[in-house]
Amino acid sequence: MDNTSLNLAALAVQDIHKKLKDEVLIDISLVLPGLQAALIVAETRDEPGERALTFLENVDPEIVEVAFADQKDTDDDDSDDNTANAKAGFRPNKSQIFVDQLLDEGLELIRDSQRVAYARYEGKIYPLEQRAGMDLITSLALDAKAGVDPGFLRSVVNALSALARFTTEESHDVYKRYAPLEDGVAVDIGDETNEIIHITATGVEIKPRDADIFINRPLISLPMARPVFDPRLKVDDLHEFFNVKDGSDLRLILSWAVAAMYPVGPYPILGLIGQAGSAKSEMAKKLNRLIDPSNPEVRTDPKDSWSMIVGTQNKSILIFDNMSQISDQMSDLLCVMATGGGYAVRALYSTNDEYFFDAQLPVAMTSIAAVSERPDLLSRSIQIYVPRLEPSEYKTEEYLDSKFKEMQPGIMALLFRALQEMIRNSDSIDTTGFENRMMDFTKRIGAMAPVLGWTPEEAMQAYLNNVDSADELILENHILADPLVNYLNQAPTPWEGSMTELKHAVEAHINHVSWIVGHPDWPKGVRQFRGQVGYLMPSISRVHGYIWEHGDALRSNKKRLHRFYRPDDFAKNDESDGGDISSQTIERGPRGA
Repeated sequence: MDNTSLNLAALAVQDIHKKLKDEVLIDISLVLPGLQAALIVAETRDEPGERALTFLENVDPEIVEVAFADQKDTDDDDSDDNTANAKAGFRPNKSQIFVDQLLDEGLELIRDSQRVAYARYEGKIYPLEQRAGMDLITSLALDAKAGVDPGFLRSVVNALSALARFTTEESHDVYKRYAPLEDGVAVDIGDETNEIIHITATGVEIKPRDADIFINRPLISLPMARPVFDPRLKVDDLHEFFNVKDGSDLRLILSWAVAAMYPVGPYPILGLIGQAGSAKSEMAKKLNRLIDPSNPEVRTDPKDSWSMIVGTQNKSILIFDNMSQISDQMSDLLCVMATGGGYAVRALYSTNDEYFFDAQLPVAMTSIAAVSERPDLLSRSIQIYVPRLEPSEYKTEEYLDSKFKEMQPGIMALLFRALQEMIRNSDSIDTTGFENRMMDFTKRIGAMAPVLGWTPEEAMQAYLNNVDSADELILENHILADPLVNYLNQAPTPWEGSMTELKHAVEAHINHVSWIVGHPDWPKGVRQFRGQVGYLMPSISRVHGYIWEHGDALRSNKKRLHRFYRPDDFAKNDESDGGDISSQTIERGPRGA
């Protein structure tokens, strides 16, 4: 069935549902195989009902005839309403009767802004189009002795999904584990009590979940430890579980964990980098238990973008273990997850449909070496280098897990107090002098800092120092970086010329050393050279202080010029940019060389 027919069906559903008082549900999976929806038609033969019948019959009369024949097998001893239905030619089948029964018994249908269907039953929310939804309907069918035939269950789920998507007027954002509230954050504990942890600027409270809190609990979710304040617990006590070089790195990791508990981004990507035997995987598992307990705790290297997107449907955070490499496409998707934005991939088993991904999500990964050198991703990252453990420092997993479980309630209380402090103080943090790409996170890390044992200024400076180290990593691993910087250091200030001239000058400065200019990564053409200069200049600017100016304003005899200089070495006059807004400048960050 084409998209136009599907849209007509959806409109018919809404039109008939709004206009008629008495409706019955026709199992559309019997009438239109492959259509994942249900159509509501009238008992009476008034105009909307006739339009619905005409619509069905025009699609495939033979299938419609079979569908209505199937409905006539319903027991003749049904209620008076069903007798009226029979006279009108609409006898509800088994799945339709069970759908009505579920709705009468309190099953509530919900949809989000993207028309994803959910069911709420006994205070818990289930995505109807995932396994959790099918499991719920199967359980209710067993309780009602309605049978568990796969076709019957799929028909019920399809009907409920269609009703949720097309007949529910109000949409609700549905979250996983953490939901934003007007005064703070609601955290789903994840146990059978269905209680939440309510965190506000004034305190942390465990209470029953209100009906207006929409948190989906995926099948892989596990209960989290309830917070219990431990006055003896100090931040540095957590070094036993987090093998890092100093207290600054430990506090950066804990700050990332607290920010990950806030359901609104942005979120920097956390990278734990260390050789085998550094316990980075165990650190990742501990973070998962603190933020969003689940089974499995960590994931393997995702093979493609679709695998990563599917993971976002079941977790409030994603943690990938032993990453080996990140493709450019995967890097782009990680950037979207960090700071938000739209991302589209082709829907599975479809030629024309796309799946649109729009979410911010905390992501952490472990690796032996840095898996990405792309500036756009590194500028959104926290890179923690994990030292290798000495043999004398090894401890059994059994001991560490037991000790962590014992201390976990106190750790949760510490993190939630930091989140409370973050909610209370974020708007009052002065970030002057700490400007960077992730300003929201910078404010948050400063706001929560006192609970974690440092000042706001120390926290924000530690984060910026970490971002600077990412710039150094980029320059250290790129073959063009040192030759370019070394040439600019000895060249006249400012240097002006074309990109072709710059390429020749840099190669002449290194005397065309064969192992450099002949290296596979060395740019062979001017276009490739310019692309690599553009890749490196944000990092060169922040580390070495050079500014790169280029654009239509910088031309000489119709030749596009490029200018490189340090502000301290060259005072740019007022005519340098020609007043043309099309000129482009990459400027140094404000935090010093």
